[in-house]
Amino acid sequence: MALNDSNKGNIPKSNYMTTKQLLIALTASGLPKGELKEEMFKFYNSMVGKSKFFPKSENPKTGCGSCIQRVKTSIWKWYHTDEKAPSYKGLVFTGRLAAHNIPVYIFDDAKSAKQEG
Repeated sequence: MALNDSNKGNIPKSNYMTTKQLLIALTASGLPKGELKEEMFKFYNSMVGKSKFFPKSENPKTGCGSCIQRVKTSIWKWYHTDEKAPSYKGLVFTGRLAAHNIPVYIFDDAKSAKQEG
């Protein structure tokens, strides 16, 4: 399932997102909403205790923007910094850091296709 800015988190409930699909969806700017937010919290809470970036469980039903941003930031810092985190073709670091030193990634379909083909 290809995710990009045009569908901004419209994920069918019947599908389970892979870590790569989640990260691709999180490349969109702004706070995740709906099913994307649910998947993001599900992933975060499943990683609690497995990395320093996931210190404690977070409430997936929160409406607190700062809490949602903290979870998104933690996931990107984990992906960018943790040696045990996977590395996915097509997710490209822009060389920039956003607010709270969150690493900014983009999804480059062309780069992914070249590396696979």
